[in-house]
Amino acid sequence: MKIHPDYQRRVNAVIDYIEEHIDEKLTLDLLAGIACFSEFHFHRVFKTVIKSIPTDRLSYDAGCILDESPEGAVEKLGTDFQVKTIEPREAVVTEFPFRGKLSVVLGIMRVYPALNRYITENKFPDSGPIMEIYDVPAQKIVYRKFLE
Repeated sequence: MKIHPDYQRRVNAVIDYIEEHIDEKLTLDLLAGIACFSEFHFHRVFKTVIKSIPTDRLSYDAGCILDESPEGAVEKLGTDFQVKTIEPREAVVTEFPFRGKLSVVLGIMRVYPALNRYITENKFPDSGPIMEIYDVPAQKIVYRKFLE
């Protein structure tokens, strides 16, 4: 789906505002006003912009990371869950503040394109997935783009 450039510009202005005021209370009315849309129209446009990412580019695994585990714990988890071991490998790593659900959406909209631009500009191989690590106590999302 093609997004009108003016709509994209308005949504980007809202995202910029959110990033600058992430610790403040943000309302739909306020964000819609920044984009110069009604609340109803802003909701629809924002959702459309987010959904413009091609689905064939989306995939995910969800889980938790165990740095160290008691002996036998991983095997026990494996009886109820699929357990993956992610071998250490080269990656481009960056962080984004985590303040709630909106941070997840903003991170995807801002960090993924920035990582891909950085990788292209620096001529790194670009075939690996991006891992998002939600470090809630430290209030950050760590993005790791693997270089395979």
